[in-house]
Amino acid sequence: FKIPNQLFDYLAPNRWSHWGSNVPTRYDYDVHANILAMQTTILEQLLATSTLGRLADAEMRVAEGEDVFTSAELLEKLDGAIFQEINEVKISSTRRNLQRTFLNDLISSANGTPSSAGLRDYDSLARMRLKARLADLDLILSSERIEFKNANGRGDDPFARAYLLDCQEKIKKALEAVQTIGGMGGGIILL
Repeated sequence: FKIPNQLFDYLAPNRWSHWGSNVPTRYDYDVHANILAMQTTILEQLLATSTLGRLADAEMRVAEGEDVFTSAELLEKLDGAIFQEINEVKISSTRRNLQRTFLNDLISSANGTPSSAGLRDYDSLARMRLKARLADLDLILSSERIEFKNANGRGDDPFARAYLLDCQEKIKKALEAVQTIGGMGGGIILL
C-alpha cells in the first residue's frame, strides 16, 4: 500500500454503536489492523484448502503438454511477491505483518496434517519454501555489511533486525518440529 501520510489524519473509525457492532477501543483509525485484515483475507482465499485442492485436481484435468497453473506456481509467485524486499532489509511495518502472516501459513502447512491427498504436495512445497527462506535469512543476518534502514527513510530501523531474527527462529523451530499423533504418551512420533 502506498498511502500518502497526510491521508491518515483524515481516516476515522466507525463510531456507530448498535446491537450488531462493537464499541471502538480506539478513536483513531487503526491503520495496521485494517491493512492486515485486507491482506489476510486475500491470502486466506488464495491458500484455502478448496483453492489448493482445485489447483491440484486441475493438473490431472488438463491435457498433456498444455499449460496449467499449479499450486507450486502459486506458492512461488506469492513467496516472491511477499518477500520481494527482504534482501534490501528495508521492510515497512505493514509488509512485515503480511510476511509474518504468510510465514505462519507456510509453517502451518509444512507441519500440519493435510485434509486431502491433493494438498500433500503443497505441504511438501511449503516445507521446501521454508528451507529456502531460512537460507536467505541466514545469509542476510550473517553479513556484516547489511544496514537495517527504515522503509520510510527515518534512519536506522531497530525492528528490522529483530523481525528477521524472529523469522529465522520460527522457521528453524518449524523445520525441527516433531509431530506426534495420538498424544498422551502413547502416540506415534513422525519426523
